[in-house]
Amino acid sequence: MTVVCERSTEPACTLRDLAPETDYELYCYVVAGGHTFRSETISFTTLEKGEEPEPTPDGKIVFGTLTVSERTATSATAAVTYTCEGEATVTDAGFLLKKAGQSAETRQSCGTAATSLRYTFTGLSENTSYEVAAYVVTPSKTWRSTAVGFTTEAGAVTPPDNNTRHKGWAELPNEVSNGDYLYVDHECAMEKGARARNFTACYSKSKLCPVWVAAPLHDAYAKKNVERKNSYKDDPDLPYEQVGKWDGYTRGHMLGSAERLVSREANSQVMYFSNIGPQLGQNDYFNGGGGQWNTAEDWVDEQWRGLADTCYQVVGCYWANTNKKVSGTTIPTHYFTVLLKAKKSAGKKWVVNCTRDELQCIALFIEHKSYSKNAVTKPAQFDSKGIFMRVSDLEAKTGHKFFMNVPNAPKDTYDTRDWNF
Repeated sequence: MTVVCERSTEPACTLRDLAPETDYELYCYVVAGGHTFRSETISFTTLEKGEEPEPTPDGKIVFGTLTVSERTATSATAAVTYTCEGEATVTDAGFLLKKAGQSAETRQSCGTAATSLRYTFTGLSENTSYEVAAYVVTPSKTWRSTAVGFTTEAGAVTPPDNNTRHKGWAELPNEVSNGDYLYVDHECAMEKGARARNFTACYSKSKLCPVWVAAPLHDAYAKKNVERKNSYKDDPDLPYEQVGKWDGYTRGHMLGSAERLVSREANSQVMYFSNIGPQLGQNDYFNGGGGQWNTAEDWVDEQWRGLADTCYQVVGCYWANTNKKVSGTTIPTHYFTVLLKAKKSAGKKWVVNCTRDELQCIALFIEHKSYSKNAVTKPAQFDSKGIFMRVSDLEAKTGHKFFMNVPNAPKDTYDTRDWNF
């Protein structure tokens, strides 16, 4: 018997009218260039008349990263996405929760309407370790994700020591007295004669470089009433040697010029060297259109421009080593950004007064190096490529303590779905 298939690199056909309980041999052939090529021969036997074939696998379920967020003393929210590879028919999906070290599981169905699962477990025990996994049921089996552990909050949490310069300024990290760091605040003119804080900078005397710059982000500061002027100069309120020009590096704003166009004073202050770090430029695809740092800055802009609420930002430098110096400045090996804002569910509440589940924060950590155009990570891959990280993890890496005036800031978690892409 010869069956001719449609021309394809993956020919397929169904053999019909075969005899039951009969041995057959099968091979594939291809005619090309006047020659006939044959595959290896395989053998198979048809079933008895009336016998049903064994069910074939119905595909594969692939889980994304399972996250646990919005933890309190008695609740936590689990979230995960999954994809179906093949002809899988999903009949149920949800989460399995158990206390760590125990076998009894609580099964929570989320239905099959979406491949993005999210559920908030309530009634949990305080200060208790749990494990949660996602499950998806298909006709052939129940698929499970890798379990993720988490611990609920204690009933009464003692807030950490707060040594910020100004209580109530949500953006401020802790101030450290180490003989190296200098701190400076700047206030600027706003519209209608008002004045507001512009930014706070922490400057390293030993590295001759900003350590971090903290500022609120809001359209009220960015309204374009003036043009940018590159009037770079020493910060007059910082009584120490400053550097603002480096061979092979651009002047990288920690707080961007475009974020401070409401007044000449506001824009002039962001040109102070207390707000300028050495950054590789356009040719290195770091600081400049399409560069890695610039791509991150553009994503940050999406989190506050055109929105009613304020976003609080810290931009900083990190030194994995101090091997390279230019013009006296120790060149950072990494740059980071930390963001805090209230969720829509908070309404008009001030972030300082928000509960944990009304707040969101996230950190971005980017290596300061030369990139090729094709090697620049886009925002959609920030999570999978490790640019996003928990604020608590950045605190552990840098030694800084962020958002100390916001005691409920959820620094130990982030959910990318809370942020604009």
